[in-house]
Amino acid sequence: MPNRLTILLLLAFAAAGATGGEVSEQTVFAYPQAIRISDGALDAVVVPAFARIARFGRVGGANLLFENSRAERCLSSWYNPGGDRLWPWPQASWRPLAGRAWPPPVGCDGPMTATTPAPGRVRLVGMLPSHAVRMIREVSLVDGSLRSASRFERVAGATVDAPVAVWQICQLPQPTHLEIRAASVDAANAAASQAGAWCTARTDKEVLILAIDPARGGELVLQATVLGWRAPDGSGLALIRHGVGGPAKIWVGCAARDGENAEPPSSELEFTSPERALAPGEAIDLVTELRPLAAGEPLPAARPSSDW
Repeated sequence: MPNRLTILLLLAFAAAGATGGEVSEQTVFAYPQAIRISDGALDAVVVPAFARIARFGRVGGANLLFENSRAERCLSSWYNPGGDRLWPWPQASWRPLAGRAWPPPVGCDGPMTATTPAPGRVRLVGMLPSHAVRMIREVSLVDGSLRSASRFERVAGATVDAPVAVWQICQLPQPTHLEIRAASVDAANAAASQAGAWCTARTDKEVLILAIDPARGGELVLQATVLGWRAPDGSGLALIRHGVGGPAKIWVGCAARDGENAEPPSSELEFTSPERALAPGEAIDLVTELRPLAAGEPLPAARPSSDW
């Protein structure tokens, strides 16, 4: 049975019509504005109020992103509806700058203002006061992928000079396995082996394939250019970084976290931009694409350039 988010998103799609870029005044987790973009084959829904891409998938198909069916029961700790979001990297900067290690700094979970500068394109703008950066994100459907161009821009008059990077977190259901295209598969394999949580690891045509015991969960930080997620039927989703970047991260939530007040188990594919100390007016960018994969379709190649 579809959960509440799925049903409400379908209502938003119906109101948005066949063309992308229109605003639907429908309710998604108690927030009124959802923006759908579509190219006829794929669609995505952006919710500015909680600064998320809430849905991405084939038109009429399942949402490839994680939907937290228990989000309303998590309000006492942290409201996480799932989807794809931006945070400031490194996480170690949160306590000295935001005054807390958790939950994420104010602004990470919205609200953001939204405009549609062109058909099929949505531009989100928000603020991260703790890091004195303006958060800008443009999403659009290009050549069978969801393109995301994200920027952190240090605001004028900022007294914060700590280094910062854009951190994109794509939250997905639990996978059968994850795939990694890294600059050095041997180094990635060694990192996975040292992490200890991954129950299988093998290489296949320069791609590292990892599975994990869902009762344990775990994370891995490494250098990578493409991260892949696979469903039981072999289909999947690739997160591809364009151009240079910082560390990548994969995370699989432990099934033991699935308690009464915890969200269901999920996984995350994460990329960061280069980390820099920004002067007022300076910015750092991260460009990625999310591409659906058919069963048996190999993980895409790296994208060395950020021009798209």
